[in-house]
Amino acid sequence: GYSSSGSEITECINESEVTGRNAGGITGYASGTVSITKSYNIGKISGSTTSGSSTIYLGGIAGYIAQNATFTIENCYNIGEIAGEGTAGYQYAGGIIGSSYSTRTTITITNSYNAGKVSATSGYTGAITSSNVTLTNVYYITEGSIAQGNGTEIATYEEGAKQANYAGFDFETIWEIQEGKTMPYLKGMTIPDQVYLSNH
Repeated sequence: GYSSSGSEITECINESEVTGRNAGGITGYASGTVSITKSYNIGKISGSTTSGSSTIYLGGIAGYIAQNATFTIENCYNIGEIAGEGTAGYQYAGGIIGSSYSTRTTITITNSYNAGKVSATSGYTGAITSSNVTLTNVYYITEGSIAQGNGTEIATYEEGAKQANYAGFDFETIWEIQEGKTMPYLKGMTIPDQVYLSNH
């Protein structure tokens, strides 16, 4: 989908597979001033390049952030797989955001994490994003051949089920965790099966 200036998205969930050129679990393409809070994706996000000139952007929360946008993500997470496919062109894949228009955007991600595998057969990957952003208390779990990159690394799902590894998260009013059993999930929202260690 497309998010235009003034969009404020909160408590949004995606559980389905999303495929496309600008594909994201919550929004595919964002321009202007957009914020996404208390949302998550567990669906697979995928796309394929078919020629040397084709480009796709894939992200667990957002696919592509347009030129001159001011984009904010807070208290969100992704556990869905992000998969760029094809042998030509460029694929930009990130656990939270696929990519953005160079440096002419202002992007902030706060108190969020990615636990989904990120891959691209011809392009660029990032555990959080393939683009430059401002990160505060943002984490990614590397077990399962996830892409490396920006954010703070948590080595295993087991470590990802420890509250102490998520400094800055508000576990009083926003987040919950079952110590040693789940990764963090959002209070008052559906608890997906994918946060349980037994499913990894």
